[in-house]
Amino acid sequence: MDEPALEKWLIERGMEYDNERWLLDKLCQKLQYDKILRPAIGTLERIVGSISERLNEETHRRLAFLLTPELQQKLDKILEFDKTLRMPTHRWLCLQPTSNTAKSINQTLDKIAYLQEMDIPTWDLSTIPINRKKRLANIVRNNTNSYLQRMNPIKRYPLMICFLWETLLDTTDMVLTMYGDFWQQAMNNAKKELNEYQMGLVKIRGRAWQTLINTTKMVINEEIESPDLRQTIFTNYPKEELQEALMMVMKGSKEDFEHTQLYFLYKQYARFKQFTVHFLNTLTFEIAFAKDYFESGLNLLIQLQRGTKRKLSNDVSMNFITNSWMNLIDQFEYSQPQAYELCVLSVLKDRLNSGDIFVKNSCKFADFNSFLIPKSRW
Repeated sequence: MDEPALEKWLIERGMEYDNERWLLDKLCQKLQYDKILRPAIGTLERIVGSISERLNEETHRRLAFLLTPELQQKLDKILEFDKTLRMPTHRWLCLQPTSNTAKSINQTLDKIAYLQEMDIPTWDLSTIPINRKKRLANIVRNNTNSYLQRMNPIKRYPLMICFLWETLLDTTDMVLTMYGDFWQQAMNNAKKELNEYQMGLVKIRGRAWQTLINTTKMVINEEIESPDLRQTIFTNYPKEELQEALMMVMKGSKEDFEHTQLYFLYKQYARFKQFTVHFLNTLTFEIAFAKDYFESGLNLLIQLQRGTKRKLSNDVSMNFITNSWMNLIDQFEYSQPQAYELCVLSVLKDRLNSGDIFVKNSCKFADFNSFLIPKSRW
């Protein structure tokens, strides 16, 4: 008489965590709490052992509203061999990037674009607990497409739906993490180039100072007659070499001020442009902090990257720009907006990490405030 009620209770617990030993332990605790005479342990094991199929049926029932004939065809096609990819689409979606290059970022963004074309961001999977979705997605990742094709559709389709949903979340987090790592790598390269430049500059200035010192020694040397002074100096140091040494010393610290780490980062703009257009077209950003008008700067960046705008206007938003970036931007005319674009991309990276900018269909970079229970429901 109690078995149907126990099975219903086990299904609810199993949707969260379907480990049979854990479910058996929880079932025994429930019987004790409800003061129900516990049957033989073999009977309880039989009830718990039969829950696996019931969980598959329950998952299919909760996702039945999504399983249109059109979607079922798409899900079946994912398990088939794709001539363009030279592998099943299922396996392509499971592949992890092996490097942090612009090419790898673009390949990861291609996966997100593919999932977006299937309208996966519009799916409502709130009826399936998070642990259940992750477990079903891992089953698909850890098995071959031929094994999945032989499964009963009642089990296979929920597996594929959870796999695609979790892949969208994980891939979005992955590409944003790669974006931050790419920035860190670019900054390290810029710092290395700056150090090499400064070391080379020290050597060149050292030689310039030594040339001028030796020339001065000749000038004050009383053993050299005045009529022969210029000839003696030019014999040891050609006129062009003296002019170059003098110019190097006269430049002083002005050149050091212009050649900062951001200046060498600016020289890597072409590396960023290899993926930033695809990056900005694929992902949707939500701005949480709007007082410095960064959103207008981000929209301008998207227009510049897409080519719909070529130059910066005089009223462009500058409130979010730091002094170091402003110094770099001021070195270039408004007709060359590359420095401004890199500045906005840098601020975007920082605010993604700080939580001031959110991304839809993400776990690590999501707006967690949206998951909080409103005070009216406390």
